[in-house]
Amino acid sequence: MFIVAEMETMGFYISGHPLDEYSDRIKNLTPISDIKDRKFSEGKIIKFAGIIRSLRKHTTKKGDQMCFLSVEDRTDAIDVTVFSSAYYDSVSFIYPDSAVVIQGKIEFQSEEVVIRANNLWSAQNYEPDYYLTIPEELENPETYAKLKTILQQHRGQKMVFINKRGKWEKIKSNYWVSYSEQLSTEFNNLLGSNNVRRY
Repeated sequence: MFIVAEMETMGFYISGHPLDEYSDRIKNLTPISDIKDRKFSEGKIIKFAGIIRSLRKHTTKKGDQMCFLSVEDRTDAIDVTVFSSAYYDSVSFIYPDSAVVIQGKIEFQSEEVVIRANNLWSAQNYEPDYYLTIPEELENPETYAKLKTILQQHRGQKMVFINKRGKWEKIKSNYWVSYSEQLSTEFNNLLGSNNVRRY
C-alpha cells in the first residue's frame, strides 16, 4: 500500500492517513490521545480505531496464544494486550499495518495507560452501533411509528440505544439494525443529525 510505504520511508503520511478510508464508520470513536491523557477513569470500557504498528506474540503457560500490540491513530499511540479469548477471534486481521477497531478496558500501569482488549474488528468490516436521542418536541406517536418502520426495514445485528429525557435504554434485539449510509440518513431526517450517533 502506497500510504504504508510513505510511513516506512518518511515517518509520516503525505497522501492521507490509512484510517481516512473508514472515517465515516469510526469518526465518533475515542481518540487515543484522550485515553492517554487520562480523560477516562481506570476500568472504563472504551472503543477506538487505529493502525497496528507492532505486534509481539506470546504463548501462555497453558499453551494459549495471546499478543501485545502497539496501536496508533492520528493523535497518539497506545499499548494493547490481547488475551487468548479475543486473539483467536481476530487472528486473521491482527498484523502490522492492519486497520482495526478495538474495544477494551482502560488500565493504569504506573505512569502508562494501556488497554486490555475484549473485542477487535477489522476496520473494513466494523459496523457501529446506533445511539438515538428522541428530542422532547418529537416525543409523539407519529415519530415512534416512523422509527419503528425504519428499524424494521433495516434489521441486522447492530445494537440500538435510545435516549429519552436523559435515560438510555437498549432496545430489543428484534429491532437491531444493519449499518448503512441509507439507514443513517433516515435516522438523521427523522431525529436530526445532532441526535444520531454511531459508536
